[in-house]
Amino acid sequence: MTNLALDSFKSQPGVWERLRTTWEARASMAAQYLSGEESVADIGCGLMSLRKYLSAGVRYVPLDVVDRGGNIVVDLNHAPLPPVDTTAASMLGVIEYLVDVDGVLSQLRSFRTVAISYNHWSLKDVTYRLLGKKRPQGWKHHMKRTDFERAIRRHGFFIEAQRRVRWGETLYRLRGPAFATN
Repeated sequence: MTNLALDSFKSQPGVWERLRTTWEARASMAAQYLSGEESVADIGCGLMSLRKYLSAGVRYVPLDVVDRGGNIVVDLNHAPLPPVDTTAASMLGVIEYLVDVDGVLSQLRSFRTVAISYNHWSLKDVTYRLLGKKRPQGWKHHMKRTDFERAIRRHGFFIEAQRRVRWGETLYRLRGPAFATN
């Protein structure tokens, strides 16, 4: 999370606990989308919640902008995704913070399966705008659902499944371009 996002939550009691509950549920859903994979790169691993939901024996490779001990440190706004030898990737709660969404999506093309979440432009955002408020997350962009899905398809991904995580946020199971059958 960016410092702006972290600072905005410091004075909001209970926000971190609610977010952690949501993140755990999202990680559990993502693990279901990644079942059958032998190795997973968890891009934006955060507290590494995904790890505990993956099947036994799955090789887990955590990556994050913050050094959490044992993860690969990378800031995708300033450097490319480092080579990781995994069949699948997860990217949960990360895309919103990236400046070059297309550039990052193109780097995910080599994975067979990608579990990726996105917070779409929604009625909640319209309400914030009407009230003259800014959302506190520090997101770099905010696309409508159709625009995000168009970006996914533009990079050759096939959307195999999608599921609502919470209001405004969707989790997708993508098949990489080299592995898509449709």
